[in-house]
Amino acid sequence: MKLSELTPEWLTAALRARGVTRYARVTSVEFERIGTFSNELWRLRLGYDGPEAGAPDSLVLKRSKAGGRHPPGAGFDNEIRFYESAGTQVPVRVPRLVFGSADAAGGGLLLLEEVTGVERISFMRGASLEHAQQALGGLARIHAHWWGRGDGLEGFPSLADAGFCARVGVAYDAGWQASRDYFVHAGHGAFVEIGDALLGRVAENLAPLAAPATLLHGDAHFENLPRVHAPDGRSEILFLDWPAARRGLASFDVAVFLVQSFPDETRREVEQSLVMEHARAVNAERDASWPDPWIDYRRGVLYWMVHMLQDAALTPGQPPWVVVDRYVAAAVDLRVGELIV
Repeated sequence: MKLSELTPEWLTAALRARGVTRYARVTSVEFERIGTFSNELWRLRLGYDGPEAGAPDSLVLKRSKAGGRHPPGAGFDNEIRFYESAGTQVPVRVPRLVFGSADAAGGGLLLLEEVTGVERISFMRGASLEHAQQALGGLARIHAHWWGRGDGLEGFPSLADAGFCARVGVAYDAGWQASRDYFVHAGHGAFVEIGDALLGRVAENLAPLAAPATLLHGDAHFENLPRVHAPDGRSEILFLDWPAARRGLASFDVAVFLVQSFPDETRREVEQSLVMEHARAVNAERDASWPDPWIDYRRGVLYWMVHMLQDAALTPGQPPWVVVDRYVAAAVDLRVGELIV
């Protein structure tokens, strides 16, 4: 869908169809590009023919880039499925969906409410301990709510699905073979041993992350779980960006948050206590016990190493990429090679 098609008339109809507005008519729209990552992000500033309570001054447009790639099990169709099904039940705050469309290639377009008061944080500095505790508490509520349940999660990719695991394995093998020399050149010998051991063996090593299944965010690093500050000083976590929502073990989400949201030194100091804090919160909600959340967390890090390398093409001498470096350090620190079967 082209930006030129998002006319005031079209936006008026979209807002009314979702019950966002009843009688206010959009008379003007201004587009402001606010980011380009795996997709394009735009802010739409709206003008109306008159006031109406709840009529948004702005919306966020997310649309796929031309030629953009989507990893197995992730895409606009999956994100729309989340907002229209599980997203109405999650016990955390998510943006309101105004419009969504998807194409056969996994691309598409979303219009979402813009939430104000979002805290901006440096990726290099990482999340604060308070932010991490709030975010993991929200994840624990999601994980406990759907722990061992399948109702309402039909259609989401599962880490137990043989076809999905096979596609991930093919993507990893291609990425590792294309990128192995990068890690050799960078002196990451211990990591190379882990990468070699996984070659051709990804599918069977995803199996321990399949159950007990719950709803997973799928990409729960701190930039997708920002804090929102209200005028009264209170804060809450906003859960953004759901194209990779899926079913599997809760440690999948905990691993990406802790590894990607902290510099290595900080992660090493806080990860064990935060892993156990999340597990205690899940257990309290379920009134049940999680046998070994620490080893499951290590399995989650092993999976995210796989995810990082899907269809990668890193070359020797390429400038260091902090996300890659953080996963390399975590995989070695946590001896994830011991978990490979």
